[in-house]
Amino acid sequence: MTKLQVFLSWLCSFVLGKEKPNIVLVVADDLGYSDVNWNNKAINTTPFMEKISESKNAARLVNSYSTHRCSPSRAALLSGIYPFRYGLGKAAIKSLHLPIGIDPELELLPSIVKKSGYSTHLVGKWHLGQSEPNFHPLNRGFDSFYGFMGAEMDYKKHTLGNIPVLQNQNEIIHRGRVYSTFDFTNKTDEILSSNKDDPKFIYLSYNAPHVPVSAPKFLVEQMREEYRNKIPDNGDFWREKFDVEHSGDDTDTTGSADEDSGSGAEEDKGPFTDELLTYHAAIRAIDMGMKQLISKAKSLKRETIFIFTSDNGAITWFNWSWTSGQRERTGCNYPYKGIKSDLTEGGTKVPTFVYSTKRKFAKRKFTDLIHFVDWFPTIVKLTGQNVSTELKEKMDGISAEWIFKGRKKPKAKNIRRNFIYGVKHEFIGEEWVILYSLRYGVWKYQNYAKTYRHFSCPLFEPDWLLRYKLQNLPDEYKERFENNTVDYPVKYNEIDFDQTTLFNMKNDPFEIKNLMEEPSKFHLKLVKVIRKWMQAELDKNTPLPLTGNNVEDAPKLLAALYEPQSYQNYMLQTGRFKNDTICQYFGTQRTESCWDSIIQGLNFTETALQEDYKAMESAYNLGGASKRKIRRLTKTFPYCQDWRKSAGLETDYKTKIN
Repeated sequence: MTKLQVFLSWLCSFVLGKEKPNIVLVVADDLGYSDVNWNNKAINTTPFMEKISESKNAARLVNSYSTHRCSPSRAALLSGIYPFRYGLGKAAIKSLHLPIGIDPELELLPSIVKKSGYSTHLVGKWHLGQSEPNFHPLNRGFDSFYGFMGAEMDYKKHTLGNIPVLQNQNEIIHRGRVYSTFDFTNKTDEILSSNKDDPKFIYLSYNAPHVPVSAPKFLVEQMREEYRNKIPDNGDFWREKFDVEHSGDDTDTTGSADEDSGSGAEEDKGPFTDELLTYHAAIRAIDMGMKQLISKAKSLKRETIFIFTSDNGAITWFNWSWTSGQRERTGCNYPYKGIKSDLTEGGTKVPTFVYSTKRKFAKRKFTDLIHFVDWFPTIVKLTGQNVSTELKEKMDGISAEWIFKGRKKPKAKNIRRNFIYGVKHEFIGEEWVILYSLRYGVWKYQNYAKTYRHFSCPLFEPDWLLRYKLQNLPDEYKERFENNTVDYPVKYNEIDFDQTTLFNMKNDPFEIKNLMEEPSKFHLKLVKVIRKWMQAELDKNTPLPLTGNNVEDAPKLLAALYEPQSYQNYMLQTGRFKNDTICQYFGTQRTESCWDSIIQGLNFTETALQEDYKAMESAYNLGGASKRKIRRLTKTFPYCQDWRKSAGLETDYKTKIN
């Protein structure tokens, strides 16, 4: 495409069209870098998105980064500010356990774009707090909300455990056994089709392929047949995978999610387990949704821009847990190192592309660095606004609007050279230690060391670019890469606080050679410059994590406070659950069928604080093991510190940067 053609395409979009575009921000949940066709030619999860992202109306962003966990990534996306600056940078929010949420003082993306005349809609997962109205999406700039507040929900039952969590606006509803990915797609389709006079910003936040993974049975069987049919085209590679024939149930073509989809098969079918097929089918459902929505958008007069990405890397094992006996390999970040939760490339580098129904892009692939915080100013600019001076001073994001203006390269001020992968506070002994990972030009630096693995995938064939990188690496590097690759769950070693990590990401994209093991004078000098830059970033604002030291400590604390009560009883007592009426919905219409049910609480901060503090006092006064447990578990949760002060316990711990 010539420069003149690119300019004319942009001119048509912005001058002749005159209308502001619809913007659909689509975020998959725990989708790995190599869980999509265009990064992994051995799979067939995303045939539509692969094709559409190769079109002249699309561009892939091959160096796009999120953060390492759900809540931090979503906070970064909607605020344009690194989440460690307001206490959400370490871990996911345990929404039903902790009375916390994203800072109510932050002005989030939907509030900004409304100033340009946009209606704003959230469909799917929120996961930024639910314990009080100040945290709720409808009070954070969204005009409508259809989805769920927490980390996960059953794809078919729309429950967390046995507690209903699906919401329409502020009402918990019963939707029937409708597969959530299809439901969220249909809701987004409905929003796009409605009130065509106003531009729309839709944040479509799928829960797939997050645990507990499930998929409609017909899709699982469809994936099985598609992979079986690859045998003639791929010879021994695929024939080897299907060395054992499958004998399963009849295909269900109803489109409902099969409760048994994803249960392990007794026979050995190589990598083509039911778990892998279920995982791939869950991703295929997203692909089908994107096809439906782009088809709808093409029928509209108004331009619609889609941004597709993932909140972090994959977890690599089906319904994963270190203690679970179920460890079938599914998710794929390979050849990048690590998994979700890690500040590695595999934990944070995510598949991303943009698409427009009207405009064309200068290139099919952009290799420029893009971070999640950059989507905030980019989307604001796409709505026709400039980011205010006051907000710009707080913001970490850099606008990538230039990509949508038909440019091949950004201006100097819009080049992202550095970014922070994440900041993690670790409570060690009796003090907080700040650990961080950052990108500084071609360099990646971490102020700690830890041995992370490259986890291989059941099916993997790199695209040409990755294949080129792998094939042209030095032999010694390849050997180290292969020696660090495993195909089974393995726990990492402990953090080494005495060692730091430095990689040259241009020469070492897979984080193999830590240059700080035998640093040169140049590397030592470089690290001093990097640490000085990072210290300035940390000095701006680095509060302790609202989520505490360990994501699993919150349920442990409540169990310790309220034992021997049952989980349901103390959740009701503290307002985290409540008895209420729930009504059946058919599509978007409420029916007259209603009944009493225990549902999740949506306004429990005050009650939880009151009851938890009473329970802390009672358990602490018992003395002995109970006293020691409460004293230990309350140390790292900010919401517990007022009680600790009243009990005369230490609250002022030292903080140091490793």
